[in-house]
Amino acid sequence: MLRDYTVEGERLTFPGLVKNFTPRPHQRAAVARMLSEPSVGLFHEVGAGKTAEMVIGAMELRRLGMRASR
Repeated sequence: MLRDYTVEGERLTFPGLVKNFTPRPHQRAAVARMLSEPSVGLFHEVGAGKTAEMVIGAMELRRLGMRASR
């Protein structure tokens, strides 16, 4: 059975995120999964917000010290 990251995503706060952008629940769940697993595939349809997920996920990984920053 696959793990559901919806609850974990709801708990994320994303400090530094621009105030006029609110991530959708599936985007929050995708970022939570990025923080929990070593590799993640984002297989949403076109226009679902994959780019935002990748940017937010990368910034959270860097902010939390889970990846090297340049």
